[in-house]
Amino acid sequence: MLKFIASDLKKADDSVMKMAQKSLKQRVSELLLYSQDQFGVDSNCFLSINFSRKDYANLVGTSTESAIRMLSNLNKAELIQIKGKQIKILKPIALKKTAEISSNPL
Repeated sequence: MLKFIASDLKKADDSVMKMAQKSLKQRVSELLLYSQDQFGVDSNCFLSINFSRKDYANLVGTSTESAIRMLSNLNKAELIQIKGKQIKILKPIALKKTAEISSNPL
């Protein structure tokens, strides 16, 4: 039992350290790619899961305003397309480079 708890604590600690070492742009990009990999896309190629902007902020450890600004920047750079709450990844290879994905996503 203690081994499992210790393992979970180690994973949580690694996740916090990883989050602290990456820029907001990298964290948001990684979250978008992770969401696509885990939940897929709908018939129009938008992410199947629609998080609120507050959810994005909480998941990457920033303020809602900063998350909104970063999503807007990625949209302006034409890496993603935003339509209401829906997000479509337009350039996954470029987004992966932005995220600098390691072998252990989020």
